Amino acid sequence: GASGLASHAPGVAICSDDSITADVAASKRVADFVVVAIHAGDEYRTTPNAAERELASAALAAGADAVIGAHAHVVQPIELRDGQLVAYGLGNFVFALDDVDRANIPMPRVTLVLTLTLAKGAGVTAWRALPAVLDDAQSRPRPATPDEAASLRSIVGPDQP
Repeated sequence: GASGLASHAPGVAICSDDSITADVAASKRVADFVVVAIHAGDEYRTTPNAAERELASAALAAGADAVIGAHAHVVQPIELRDGQLVAYGLGNFVFALDDVDRANIPMPRVTLVLTLTLAKGAGVTAWRALPAVLDDAQSRPRPATPDEAASLRSIVGPDQP
């Protein structure tokens, strides 16, 4: 659902715990799996803020199988909670940053490609976050080197398979 945004009006759909709960519950009635995408948080911070955590928790409590966050432009933690997954931020997949942003952002060119395996009644049964790096010339992702991938472990968290 659009969480209060009229279909005919331009603007930003502001979400709340209540709207996420209602939208997830409605989606659960008609879908085998529910993955919630949330655009929220603080740009360029490698840790999610309290509001992001609250929205993700509300979505999971309502029965979402996974929550995928976006907005920070950097990689943030990934958590697995009893068959439900939260990826707070996957970085920039295809996004050109200017030189000022690159100089001030932790790991500005690093991104993750997330794959999930879901099973009906069990939720997320497996997941993998494949590290990639955006090349400087065209901001296209390429597989990360082992050293580049290792730099993400402290951010992504201990649940990484």
